[in-house]
Amino acid sequence: MSGHYGYIEDEDESLATATILTIVQLVTAANNPIEIVAWGVGFDSIVAGDEPIRCRLQLQTSAGTSAASTIQQHRGSRADGFDTSGLENFTVEPSKGIAWATKLVHPTSGGYEIWYPRDARPEVADSGRVGVEVISGTLASTLDDVSAFIIFEE
Repeated sequence: MSGHYGYIEDEDESLATATILTIVQLVTAANNPIEIVAWGVGFDSIVAGDEPIRCRLQLQTSAGTSAASTIQQHRGSRADGFDTSGLENFTVEPSKGIAWATKLVHPTSGGYEIWYPRDARPEVADSGRVGVEVISGTLASTLDDVSAFIIFEE
């Protein structure tokens, strides 16, 4: 890895009862794998009776239907931009691969994030895809401010 750190996030996604939703997805370039530095999700529920939400860092095998997202510089400086691209606002879910990390998070907790030590970072292969996906159980009402982020090194 070259020390070029990027950041993708999406905020204000809606999550209804019994829904699978990819919030953000990274697509690596040919001949340019990435390492995941951190990822996380956020919720704004105030209803204690809502069921926990299954949150995943998930390899994905297709793009689904979505919109392009801008990759932001997280750390360091490099004028040539990123080879990795980002997607958000999914209307058709991507095909699923292996779930690297799964965490049950109660929507009243505010969210969850994990930062990986350098020697334990998940690596996304050349021309690979990885996304943050949430799967809801029973919710009292639709959550309107679901967010997610991924920080990576290219």
